Amino acid sequence: MSVADPRAAARNALATWLTSRLTGVAISESWPTPGKKLTVPAVTVIAGPRIRPLYHQPRLWKSTITSGSAGTALYSYGRAEMDLQLDCWEAFPASRDVLAQRVEAAVNVPPTVSLGISGLTDFSAAGGLVLAMPNYYGVYCEYISEPITGVLPENSNMAQAGEWRQTFTVKANLFLVNQDSVPLLQTAIAELGLNGETPETITIAST
Repeated sequence: MSVADPRAAARNALATWLTSRLTGVAISESWPTPGKKLTVPAVTVIAGPRIRPLYHQPRLWKSTITSGSAGTALYSYGRAEMDLQLDCWEAFPASRDVLAQRVEAAVNVPPTVSLGISGLTDFSAAGGLVLAMPNYYGVYCEYISEPITGVLPENSNMAQAGEWRQTFTVKANLFLVNQDSVPLLQTAIAELGLNGETPETITIAST
């Protein structure tokens, strides 16, 4: 599996989710090319340059045997918060506002919807968005989005080009994880008995 860095993984998972929810909207993971006409409606998802980590002692999540006594260990070593930005682009202010409402609805759904998990009461509350990141070991990422209120500094060139914008700031929270190859403990159980005596069970562990 190709593993992305946490920022790229969080950005890609969010862009993929928006693509599935916003029919007819072009979703991009990069800022529009200056001087090039933008096809609207569109939403851009970009990641900020910084990641704010909070480290902890490594905690084993899962071990997997690959062959013989060899295997892999997936473990977390901290949590992190990072900044993302969503921008909604439309040709007119009114249609931009409609698109912004669609985006706001898409980023505020319960985990029962975004993860397809049912039966857990806490997973039925819509306080943001939780997504699994396929290219970061399937780790869950929580997104909290807030629209920037007030009038954005639209310039006359953007208005003439039909590129009206609404911005959402997004806080993404996730575990930092890694996977390493490790020797795994192997256990063998044998029963030994002499001259008809009751066999004794012996456990042998090795790597």
